[in-house]
Amino acid sequence: MKSTLLLSTTVLIFLLAIQSCQLSESDEKQNRFEKKAAIDPPVTYEGEYLTGLDFPVGALGGSVIRMNGKAERTWWQIFNNFEERAGSGIVPNSFFALRTRTDEGTVVKALQTSAVGSFPAMSSLSFQGEYPFGCFQFEDEKLPVDVSLEAYNPLIPMDLKNSAIPCGIFRIKVSNTGAEEVEVNLLASQQNAVGFTGYDTISGPLMRSAKGYGQNQNTVVSSNGMTSLEMTGTNGSMQLSAYASEVSATASWEDYPSLLEDFAQDGELSGENAASSPQPGSTVDGALATGFKLEPGEERTVTFVLSWYFPGGTFGRSDIPEWYFVEAGSQYENWWTNAADVDKYVAENFDYLDASTRLYHQTMYSSNIPRYVLDRITSNICVLKSPTTFWTKEGYFGIWESTSYKEEWFGNVKHVIHYAQGHARLYPELGRILREIDLNTQMEDGLLPARQGQPINAFDGHFGSILGVYREHLLSEDNEFLRAAWPRTKKAMDFAISTYDDNHDGMLSGSYHNTLDCNVSGTSPWIGSLYMAALKACEKMAAIMDEEENAATYKQIWNVGIQNQNEQLWSDSLGYYIEKTENLPNTLIMADAVSLDMFLGQWWANQLNLGQIYPVDRTLAGLGEIYTTNRYTDTGEGYFPMFRDFLGTGDTGWQMFMHTGEVPENSIFYYSEVMSGFEYAAAGTMLQNGMLEEGLGMVKAISERYDGRFRSEGEVHMHNNSCVFGTGSPFGEDECGDFYVRPLSSWSVLLALQGFIYDGPKQTIGFKPVWQPEDHASFFSASEGWGLFTQNRDNSAQTSAIEMKYGRLNLKQMILSVEEGFIAGGISVELDGVNLAIDSSKQDGNSLGIQLKSACTLTDGSTLRISVAMDR
Repeated sequence: MKSTLLLSTTVLIFLLAIQSCQLSESDEKQNRFEKKAAIDPPVTYEGEYLTGLDFPVGALGGSVIRMNGKAERTWWQIFNNFEERAGSGIVPNSFFALRTRTDEGTVVKALQTSAVGSFPAMSSLSFQGEYPFGCFQFEDEKLPVDVSLEAYNPLIPMDLKNSAIPCGIFRIKVSNTGAEEVEVNLLASQQNAVGFTGYDTISGPLMRSAKGYGQNQNTVVSSNGMTSLEMTGTNGSMQLSAYASEVSATASWEDYPSLLEDFAQDGELSGENAASSPQPGSTVDGALATGFKLEPGEERTVTFVLSWYFPGGTFGRSDIPEWYFVEAGSQYENWWTNAADVDKYVAENFDYLDASTRLYHQTMYSSNIPRYVLDRITSNICVLKSPTTFWTKEGYFGIWESTSYKEEWFGNVKHVIHYAQGHARLYPELGRILREIDLNTQMEDGLLPARQGQPINAFDGHFGSILGVYREHLLSEDNEFLRAAWPRTKKAMDFAISTYDDNHDGMLSGSYHNTLDCNVSGTSPWIGSLYMAALKACEKMAAIMDEEENAATYKQIWNVGIQNQNEQLWSDSLGYYIEKTENLPNTLIMADAVSLDMFLGQWWANQLNLGQIYPVDRTLAGLGEIYTTNRYTDTGEGYFPMFRDFLGTGDTGWQMFMHTGEVPENSIFYYSEVMSGFEYAAAGTMLQNGMLEEGLGMVKAISERYDGRFRSEGEVHMHNNSCVFGTGSPFGEDECGDFYVRPLSSWSVLLALQGFIYDGPKQTIGFKPVWQPEDHASFFSASEGWGLFTQNRDNSAQTSAIEMKYGRLNLKQMILSVEEGFIAGGISVELDGVNLAIDSSKQDGNSLGIQLKSACTLTDGSTLRISVAMDR
């Protein structure tokens, strides 16, 4: 018999309201967002540009489903399975389908471009993705409607819990573009995969047999106004819900032909409301269906939510006791008890979850920064929602280097993760969690080892972790985090000084490891500048902690160090900085190569407002040399990088080191490789220094490499790629595998373009945009909230505005830049139309500081407007 469940009128009104993607934004904001889409439209991927697509949908902390360019959910990593193994991790019989009926007949199609059993495929599709949203637009001449599938998981900056919900949200939108009424029905089928390990293969004639199956139970339930397929079994649960007024369901369908016949007949499903595994080692597949009629010009969106819950997961590396978490469980176990509980939470909070995620997306894409830049900034955030990460029940946030080769790339590796910036800017709490993990690995002598469980002295990671402590302090509301972190941070800094700079001359001496998996000796501009930046950060932290003597020591070494490094590392004949090696045994050299990371310390320093390390003119010269010398385009002939190839034919990138002459036999590793995580740091430094053409050119080239086309060994002349499934996906960039963590450095590009300055404890925020300062708009985030910064200039005035979209922002001081050659005259500051009293203002060159008499607080919807009259 037909099983049809009706929702209450109240719930129906609520669900219809939340199905609208429109947010209660001001007309000005909406116009800005729409204007952006009109003049700089979203990228549309189609044809061969879909072949490499790998789009993750799921929870922060690594519990995800990955979708490909056919709209298939091909890779299920929700079972605490993190390692990629070819041929495993696929859950069959789980798909969406569409039925239409008009006077001309009935059409049924799977919502993907591959057939599912008896369900025929869509003819074609295109994809648009602005993370966390991915939208598949289907095309089929047999259909009398337009149909699209949007997939996402809530991503709300500053809200870790609600960004870590183990669920996927799938919204199917159907539009009647014809001249007659259309009857529409939607189907969601799901295999009960509870008990599946994710590492095995599901097999059998009906694809329902697997190790761990046998105690699976499906139940169609109506609870709290929801129509759901509840799936239970051994150690876990899943739940599929349909947000619609009328839903038919079956707890178990027999085979594809019978399911197709049942659905095609009238768009409803026949079947029982409960079913269980018919035999040991097997499971059941259930389905939900809903329908409606569309008049010409009408459209309807139906939301399906898939939730999951698999407790007691084991994470890490079994042969590294310090980084092996046996049956540790996932963080989400602290918040929910099973998938039904997750599903209930999502339904009750859907309005907030959906609206806040869309608000983040809309605010980000209201920036007038080029869309390809925004795409690279936002897309790399998906690393946090990929199997690269795991978040245990006790709160340990684990990070592999990537989703691939996990037996090697373990341990929250500091010399990689310190490049990452996006996670800390969107989730300052997560930044503090990771710094605490870093500091907890500290060895007795003060070393912050390269990896947890591997006491290697990688000093780029050591200094990067120290700089991370200062960043996390700036992204706090008070000094409490720093107060707890400072003793260990100071110990780390003092260890570096006493071990590698015992004469306090600012020049490193001795052998030490680094992110290029080898040891070097002496001082390079790369790690030398990181040392200088870490010293300056420690000087500031010591001063905050009222340790004047320590602050003075760090300052003295800094003063001597920047002078010595500038004198001893600069080459007049070459026009850039080179290393001063000691050629110690078992070390490799950079020699006179142009290093992509030449100014990595300056990149960090500019993000933290620490000041200039090397002279500006030499910095600009060195950056120019990097841009021209290290640039390489793969023509398909003669490019064989040292180990791994991330360029397809026609791709352009910037190599790690370019030697001016013959490559030394003991050259540093990876010198000829191209890796985007490093490139973003170089591009960010160029942008920080006003080199817009060069910095944006680098980001554009990266964007063109991650254009959706599949690249792998043997294809597009790619050699020895280290990614299990090739490369080219716009989501999750590669290095030692897919979804590599280093490209989270792309967030620094946003900070550079807007000239962002922030100090939460001092209630200070600043913007000195290098991108269109006369007409600028960009997303920003602080310690407890985020919003949009805008700035407009004309010949006589400058108006800057901070529009708070989410959370709050406590402010007492603002720092802005004014046009070169102008003097700030009258200054006014208004909060939501109310004038605020100014205590003082000071202009230094083109930098303008404004101090309020009393601190103010911006909350959701608040706008702080600063007007400055300009005179020559």
